[in-house]
Amino acid sequence: MIDASNPQPAYTLAEWTVRPGAEDAFVEEWTQFSEWLLEHRGAESFALIKGTHGVRQFVSVGVWSGRGSTAPWARFLERLGRCRALCEQSQSRTYRPMVFMSRPSGAAAVDLTA
Repeated sequence: MIDASNPQPAYTLAEWTVRPGAEDAFVEEWTQFSEWLLEHRGAESFALIKGTHGVRQFVSVGVWSGRGSTAPWARFLERLGRCRALCEQSQSRTYRPMVFMSRPSGAAAVDLTA
């Protein structure tokens, strides 16, 4: 979990190798897990990215406020376990920002689905 004593935002990055044939189930389970997390203070946003190098490779990114999450730990582990059960392997780490840059206000948005 995120160190609640550190006021900086935190980013979680996880790499997932999904079991053959479980890709749709994994995306659904991960989505439900992330929606549940967003109901709790501390969770800011999540993204699931599919690798271009392999159909079963995914990366997830989570953004957390610097005060950690209020999600119940046992329930968190249970829901995380559902995602991991659909994978051959998974690995996650937590990072703190060193540099943050963003597009100036009013700049054109980029459509990432095109």
